[in-house]
Amino acid sequence: MFKRFHVETKGAALDHEVPRIEVFRDHDRCIGCGLCGKACVYGVHGREPSLGDFTKMALPVHERCVGCHRCVNECPKSALELRAHPEFLALGDAYYTPELIETLRYEAETGRVPVSGAGYRGPFTGPGFDRLWTDMSEIVRPTRDGIHGRETISTEAHLGRRPKRLEFTLDGRVATRLPPEVRLQAPFVLLPPPFAAPLAWRKALAEALAPAAAEAGVLLVVDEDVRPVAGGMRLSSAATADPSRYRGLAFVELRDTPDAERELETIRAASDVVVSVLLRASSGAAERGLGLAKAGAGLLHLAADPHGRWSDRPDKHLLDGLRELERALVDGGLRDEVTVVASGGIARAEHAPKAILCGADAVGLDLAALVALGLRRFDGAKGFFTPEEAGLQDADRARQRALNLLNSWRDQLLEVMGAMGLREARRMQGEEGRAMFYEDLQAEFLKLFTPPARKEFDPTYG
Repeated sequence: MFKRFHVETKGAALDHEVPRIEVFRDHDRCIGCGLCGKACVYGVHGREPSLGDFTKMALPVHERCVGCHRCVNECPKSALELRAHPEFLALGDAYYTPELIETLRYEAETGRVPVSGAGYRGPFTGPGFDRLWTDMSEIVRPTRDGIHGRETISTEAHLGRRPKRLEFTLDGRVATRLPPEVRLQAPFVLLPPPFAAPLAWRKALAEALAPAAAEAGVLLVVDEDVRPVAGGMRLSSAATADPSRYRGLAFVELRDTPDAERELETIRAASDVVVSVLLRASSGAAERGLGLAKAGAGLLHLAADPHGRWSDRPDKHLLDGLRELERALVDGGLRDEVTVVASGGIARAEHAPKAILCGADAVGLDLAALVALGLRRFDGAKGFFTPEEAGLQDADRARQRALNLLNSWRDQLLEVMGAMGLREARRMQGEEGRAMFYEDLQAEFLKLFTPPARKEFDPTYG
């Protein structure tokens, strides 16, 4: 029976947030009139009795400023100026920009969909995920009663090997032995951190995320030395035939090695779990993925680096690898039998439907989830991370922030599906007809203005 997806969201602010705005006061101009304090409803401005001079204004509380500029407009001496705070500008790296970190912080703190401004003011295309636009052809007539109304829109994802066909007995019972599967309420998989971290920290992270994953109906995968916290495990050494190693698990992931096919068969013979193979996005990943699918792999995990780039070609993106893997599985006649998880560079909610359109069944969250928990200062290109920033001291708050993030991302997935007129996330999988790539549209557009095209109508042209 269908169960409507619902998680309880509530505010979960961190103890210390990096201020986004710096309120600069020119003390040579300030006359201490206090109009800024009267104008500000957020408590940014005020007087400080400890200064001994009640005509002086206290230092602004930068953390409270929302950038409304009311104090700037009310100041009679133009003594106030709002700037981007230096600490804010130093957050993240070239991919996880301060603005992106601010978005993830808002989603994790509130569980809501971030909406701001009166229109989009950014560039309409760019590298990576920004070169793909989704087809919103049904936005003028969305699904009946709205996406949060009575009409059901399913975001379920099923991971694992699928049977090629179903056979039934004469009395109507299924005779085909169904392979194991992991059923997700939303197409998200919480993955181990993409960097080396102390065991104690990784255990604390798993203990905080495990209840959030269970409540949201998604999968949490941990390294083998962290179990038995979660239902998904990534092997750190070669697979063995010892069934106790896989007891209580629904999902096992092994790294791609020359012996991966043999290890696949070893795990399948020893336990009834979904087996995934971790493929690094690279030039030979599609061909290798097809070979593993022929060997019986039920799930392929295509992983790029934290910025979504291939391991051997930084000019290639996760989306390119997904499209190549999708075509290889389709040409090999195995696409309907194998499921795919994509990870690496999944940093915004919009990246999930875009990855699914290019061939993924679900997406993996690694660095984005850590940013939601409090990770701020890092450089993924240089491998520099400060895991202690992730707020794991309060496990309940970390759990709530993870729940808020998952709920916000699912709501945004519903918005995209509603605008597409789709009622099942599984129908999005591999639907490249619903995806518009900048390079394809640009090539099609330029054909209209090249000399050969014009000569068909005007022989004297060119």
